[in-house]
Amino acid sequence: MPFSGRSLGEASRVFVEHLNQVLHTTVTQMPLSLEISRNVANIRFRRGSDAATVRLQTQYGPMALYVGYLCNTVVDASGVHALRIASYRYALLPDGHTESLLRWEYIRTPAEDAEYCRNHFQGPISLGIRNRSGIDANLQHWHLPTGWVPLEEVIRFCIVDLGVTPLSEAWSQILRESHERFRYEFSGPGEA
Repeated sequence: MPFSGRSLGEASRVFVEHLNQVLHTTVTQMPLSLEISRNVANIRFRRGSDAATVRLQTQYGPMALYVGYLCNTVVDASGVHALRIASYRYALLPDGHTESLLRWEYIRTPAEDAEYCRNHFQGPISLGIRNRSGIDANLQHWHLPTGWVPLEEVIRFCIVDLGVTPLSEAWSQILRESHERFRYEFSGPGEA
C-alpha cells in the first residue's frame, strides 16, 4: 500500500517522516521540509524559504547533498490519497560549487517533446571522446539511463564510496529495511 492519507498533506507528511527517520540515523540531522502548493507537495532541505543542501564530510573533502521530491496523489473511490512521486532529484556538489558533480533525476511525466530517459544520471564529467563536429562529450549533456534510484542507495554511496561517517552503527540495516519497506509496503504496482 502506498504512502496514503486523507489528503495530499497527510500522505506527504507520512513520507517525510519516513525519510527523516532514515536521514537522521544515517547521514544528517537536518530535516527535510514539506511545502504544499496547488496539489503538489515539495519536499526538500530548506533554510527559511530557500532550497538548501546538507554538508557531508567525505574522504574527498566536504560535499553538499541535495534531496528534493515533487509529489502528488491519486485519490481512490473512498477518498484515500495515495502518494505518487512526480519527480526526484538527488545531487552531490563539491564544497563551494554551485554545479552538481553527480545528479540523479526522475521525471514521471516529461514534457511532450522530451525524448530523454525519465530516470537518468548526469554530471560534468568529460568522457574522453568527441562527436562528429569535434565537440567533447560530457556526461552533463547526456541523460544516462539508470532506472529508479532510491534515496537509500544514494545514502549508501555516500557512506561506502565517499567515506561519510554514518550516524549509527546499524546504518546498513536501516537502509536495507527502509528500502524494503518502501518497495513492499508503500509502493503500489508499478509505482516505485
